[in-house]
Amino acid sequence: MHPIDTQDGCFMTASATLGTVVTVAWLNQIQAELLAVLQEARTKPV
Repeated sequence: MHPIDTQDGCFMTASATLGTVVTVAWLNQIQAELLAVLQEARTKPV
């Protein structure tokens, strides 16, 4: 899994600057990895 593209690899809050931009590619990667965990556990998402 690739970390989010920030200096420290963590999400940021929206304070003086804009919040962390989450890309479609990153979201799709997370979804695929979570679904793989469920599949490995032989369970289905709800």
